[in-house]
Amino acid sequence: MTRSTFLPILAAGFLAAAPAQASVRPRITTYRDTGCGCCESWVGLARKAGYDVTLHDLDRDVRIKRFGLTDATAGCHTSLVAGYLVEGHVPMNVVARLVHERPHIRGIAFPGMPSGIAGMPGPRANGSEIYTLEAHPRVFARV
Repeated sequence: MTRSTFLPILAAGFLAAAPAQASVRPRITTYRDTGCGCCESWVGLARKAGYDVTLHDLDRDVRIKRFGLTDATAGCHTSLVAGYLVEGHVPMNVVARLVHERPHIRGIAFPGMPSGIAGMPGPRANGSEIYTLEAHPRVFARV
């Protein structure tokens, strides 16, 4: 095969592969406190945003220990997204920002169960903060 025939074939191969790679949906693996129903709403929002989500039940104490959380940083579920921990009902736009910016942190946490935000029922809580999971936590986003 000559160089003049090889290069167009190689280029065509890359172009053919590009749509397949673009259609790969990001994966999220979520571990919720056993029986927690509100996590299904968050998972539904993640799926609607284009993520491929797998949901598992896990005892809260086991989950907190496994992922190195504390009661102060824990929500009702922990998700693994693109190599990061995403704790609690973090809105999808904040998850997308985390994945896009790729900061050098372990993850982010939205502690507790704030009402009206990302799958939580009730009136929206104003002034809530999402923190980084690192040695010296800082505010990653305000919702």
